[in-house]
Amino acid sequence: MISVLADIATTPNQGFWGGYGSDGYRILFAIHILAIIAAFGPLFTSRMLNHQAIKRTGEDARVFAAIPMAVTNRISMPAFIVAVIAGLGLVGASKDLYKFSQAWVSYAFSLVLVVALVYYFLLRPAQKRLVAAVQTGTPEEHATDAAIRSAKVTGAAATGLIHLCMVGLVLLMVWKPGL
Repeated sequence: MISVLADIATTPNQGFWGGYGSDGYRILFAIHILAIIAAFGPLFTSRMLNHQAIKRTGEDARVFAAIPMAVTNRISMPAFIVAVIAGLGLVGASKDLYKFSQAWVSYAFSLVLVVALVYYFLLRPAQKRLVAAVQTGTPEEHATDAAIRSAKVTGAAATGLIHLCMVGLVLLMVWKPGL
């Protein structure tokens, strides 16, 4: 590994797509990092907004509950898709430094699949249920409503699992076990 990195450090830039360290690779890496920030950043505030929705009534409650769902659907998940595509591109653009057969790449894409499944099958439905449930009733009724409690707990668990996957992905990207 050390000799491979030493060779890369001393190899002159081989053009735009000249492999690891080339201008194309660096641009793709920047896109990957920015897309990850856009994908995961909004999820850190979504639970707080949902909590505010439960404390409100009527249209105010609906708006506070709908914002995290809209941000997730319009910003986080499209950015996540861009991050995955850029990650695939980074593996391909590395000119055999990184390969899809390496353990860390396989683990990373397994976590990516978990994030996508958790989002689609847990987080999105929970967000939809919460938006529908908070439109009626008072904050006191919201506090004891089983549908709201279920949506809140499921959404929180899904968000936490997505965050754990994000931590795992960062650790894999930094240490690259099996490289």
